[in-house]
Order: sequence, then structure tokens, then C-alpha cells
Amino acid sequence: MKIVLASQSPGRKLLLKRTGIPFETLAPSIDEEACFKEIKNPTESICLHIARKKAEKIFSEKPEAVIIASDQMAFFEERFYGKAYNTEKAIQTLSLFQGKTHQLINGLYMKYKDKSFSRITINKMSLRPLSLNQIKAYVQRDQPLHSAGCYYIDQTGLSLFEKIESEDFSSIIGLPIMAVVNQLIKWGYPYLQK
Repeated sequence: MKIVLASQSPGRKLLLKRTGIPFETLAPSIDEEACFKEIKNPTESICLHIARKKAEKIFSEKPEAVIIASDQMAFFEERFYGKAYNTEKAIQTLSLFQGKTHQLINGLYMKYKDKSFSRITINKMSLRPLSLNQIKAYVQRDQPLHSAGCYYIDQTGLSLFEKIESEDFSSIIGLPIMAVVNQLIKWGYPYLQK
């Protein structure tokens, strides 16, 4: 059973690598802005919709493989927040989140032959009160410009939080590994078998 991760995210690649499962990566080229327009009332399902689009794009190239795709966004006060891409926006986003709780939503979509599996994981992320200087110092240190929510939880970003509620901590980094491995086993992947 060939496994393809539809992502070039270093965090997702590292998480899947830690399982010991061999896989390859392919970056799907999809228009994420267009995905928002395809859903009338974007909710947490927008992450799942984007993950499905990624998986289907790679499945069209690798129909014999299991395709694993994921997407995530932060959600706060009825608004979605994706990657900042620049320092100023990262500082603005963290300034908005500091001292409050936001949701980090992960959408997972897996496709294998004529089967599919999807899951939405909602993490409750409570940032401690932070000064502007602390936020600037953090952004300078971790450069979280390519992370939804503008923090890298697997780096020093964990220290920004007072409390995190999550059913699968790996989903915060970008890929809910427990759900991925469980589904691979259900589809017949011989995990940890000789």
C-alpha cells in the first residue's frame, strides 16, 4: 500500500515520519481562495473542503495510492485566520488572540481507491496575556509566518499558552496522527506487523 502525503509542510512530514510509515510527498496546487467562494457559509467545514480538494488533486495523479491531506485555520470572533505570510500580520493576529481563547480547526481527508475518510478536529487554544514586546520577540524567534494562528506549537510557541484542549495534539501541528493511523489500519495497512 503506497502512501502519499498531499503536503510540503515540514510539520506534517515530520509527524507522519515519526510513525515509521514510509510515504512520499506531493504538493497539490489548488486555489484556496476559490474554495472559500465554493462554500456559502464557511464554517469549520472549510478546512475539510480544502483538504478534500488537495487529496482529490493528488489522487488524480496517483490513483493507486492512499492520499492523506490536511488543512487548518484559526477561528476567532466569527472570522477565519490562515497563514500570515508577513511579520506585521503575524503580530496583529497574535495581539488579537492574546489573553483569549480561539479555535484551531484541522480538516483531515484521506482517499483510497473508492473509499474516503474525513475528520474535523477542533482545538481550544487559550493564549496567556502577552505584551506587544513579547509578541514581537516571539515572532522574531520562531518566524511563524506559514502557520495558521501564527504560532509553532512544536517550537517555542507552546510557551504562549495558558491552556490547550485537544483530543489529538498532533492536529495542532497539522496532522491528526491517531486518526490517520487508525484509518490506515482499517484499510488494511500492516502497521507494526512483521
